[in-house]
Amino acid sequence: MTVDETVRTRRIAVNTAVFEHGTSGSATAARAVVDALLALPGADVVDVRPAGSRGRSSVRNALRDARWDLWQASRSVPELDLLVSPCNIGLRGAAHRHLLVVHDVMPLDRPHLFDRRFVTYWRLLVPRSVRSADLVLTPSEHAATVLRRMAPNAEVRVVPWPHAGGPARRAAFPTGAPTVLMVGAVEPVKNHVGGLRAVAAVRASTGADVRVRVVGPAGRAEGELRAARRELDPGELWSSREVDVPRDVLDDAYASAWLLLQPSYDEGFGLPLVEAARHGLPVVHSGRGTMPDVLADVDAGGTEPGELAAAIAPLLDRARWAAAAARALAASARYDPAGFRRTVAGAVTDLLAAP
Repeated sequence: MTVDETVRTRRIAVNTAVFEHGTSGSATAARAVVDALLALPGADVVDVRPAGSRGRSSVRNALRDARWDLWQASRSVPELDLLVSPCNIGLRGAAHRHLLVVHDVMPLDRPHLFDRRFVTYWRLLVPRSVRSADLVLTPSEHAATVLRRMAPNAEVRVVPWPHAGGPARRAAFPTGAPTVLMVGAVEPVKNHVGGLRAVAAVRASTGADVRVRVVGPAGRAEGELRAARRELDPGELWSSREVDVPRDVLDDAYASAWLLLQPSYDEGFGLPLVEAARHGLPVVHSGRGTMPDVLADVDAGGTEPGELAAAIAPLLDRARWAAAAARALAASARYDPAGFRRTVAGAVTDLLAAP
């Protein structure tokens, strides 16, 4: 049976409530899932999300989100063949089948790096969602192992997140001041302050006018980042901060940067690494979580500023930078969106063909 025959008359709803939270790695990955579903020939794909806007109360928002994910999403479209929950939480409900996407298991592995209320919420709802799903997709082998241990009867498949695809402007060795790019929500797990201190150390040790550009949603570590910038760059001469940027601006940031720095204490995948590689932009990461599986040869071996700085400084050499750029571009082929779409199509085919 072909994909076309399987999905031609089936109705698929995708719960896109995650898009309400702004730009994030989870939202970007969820969009890739939606794009893959929309590419299915003849499929009736419906985008569903809760009505109204989120309020100021975190408790009320959590209750609203849980009610939507666990109950209302599956009932928002009549005669639903497949509900797709692309952001960790959801139940089959009134749908015939349920496809769940779990982005990472970091709140379970390293709860001290996350808000206590979020960890409680995650632990209450994600295991239940995994146990009830007909199929679970996750981007790393580590997450798959934890999820299978959590729910021994669950079917879990590993599907690495893709880059955006299409033509991408290539990064080039800078003719002016080299710029280090950090992308991601400013949360404690991302270690932005460590990255900023690493750049300061490179400036001090080499004398180069290395700059840093931080792009991503504001989070719980925003105050710490501001304090570090006041300490290290009081005149804001070499550091900048952008809270939320559109896709084209982010693409331009990758193409115009000197390197991407990912100094995280942990990563469930590390989508910015893949996005940077698509532009041929060299990457330096801390080697934590699944990042060595995504890009193996750019591991700084730790999260300390000195360790990160030691991996950054050699890329001031044009030849070394060019070699790293070539390796990044070659690695990006593993994250082609066409392969991702085929994998998602195969998962949907299997689900809808099952008795």
